[in-house]
Amino acid sequence: MPQNLGTIDRQLGLLRFLSTARVGHSVEELAGEFAVSGKTIRRDLNRFLAAGLPVREVVQAHGRRRWRLEGSDPIGGQLRFDEALALAIAVGSIGSLSQTELGQSALLAKLQPS
Repeated sequence: MPQNLGTIDRQLGLLRFLSTARVGHSVEELAGEFAVSGKTIRRDLNRFLAAGLPVREVVQAHGRRRWRLEGSDPIGGQLRFDEALALAIAVGSIGSLSQTELGQSALLAKLQPS
């Protein structure tokens, strides 16, 4: 991975990298791959979890912790990776809009999961 990636580029790359991992990657491996600290990777992973993305930490034998995207095809094969990510971010943002005029609209109600 190129060094000095912007946050969004790094996070997209991280999700793409995790999507190809059969057994997952440790925080240290991810930090090395993206030339950032483990703290930055943990922050990114926590953001993914908060957005509702299917990122999971798996504890293996001897307490080894590895991160991966859950499922063999977490986006169902219907959307491109970037489309699925945009949709996940948008859906995650709906809750923060609930107290706004847009949040009270019928259009937004149609987008919320039932």
